[in-house]
Amino acid sequence: MHRSWMIAAAFVAITCVALGQDASAQGLKVFFHRIAADTYRNNSWPACFVPQDRAAVKTPLELMVHNGWMGQNLISEQHFLPDTATLNQAGKLKVEWILTEAPSLRRTIYVRQTNDSAETQKRVDAVRTWASQVVGSEKLVDIQTVRMTPPGWPAEIVDSLERKYMETIPAPRLPERKTEGGNSSSSGQ
Repeated sequence: MHRSWMIAAAFVAITCVALGQDASAQGLKVFFHRIAADTYRNNSWPACFVPQDRAAVKTPLELMVHNGWMGQNLISEQHFLPDTATLNQAGKLKVEWILTEAPSLRRTIYVRQTNDSAETQKRVDAVRTWASQVVGSEKLVDIQTVRMTPPGWPAEIVDSLERKYMETIPAPRLPERKTEGGNSSSSGQ
């Protein structure tokens, strides 16, 4: 109770001081406008910051999704014949998959850059040639060059690990068969 009287007295004092000035009407108008603006801001507090908070959370996730699709649609060294800029069978199938089965918003083909810009351009041309055969020459295909390491491991390492794992599996054994007398039978009957 004592606190509310103090607040009311302070309000009356501020109002009296404001009315005593030359620009009392303008000062009072600004004062009450600030009170209304601050009250509105305090009452709507969390709602006005929700869109910015959602954008701050969604932006890194959208970037991760984009980078994931970039890795999925990457045409790198293993998709070309050795020492040439010609697509091998795996490269052709990958380009075909990107252009026909990937979601329509994710049909950008990313070609990994090499240290030689002429070699990179030859690879882009090879991908563009094959892509035009897949979709028809009228349609434009989005092909971009990137400096991204291909996801995954070389097939030789994966094969080596798989073979070593298979070597560690013990041979299957059946438990010994027991007869009625509790003796184990090794004759198989």
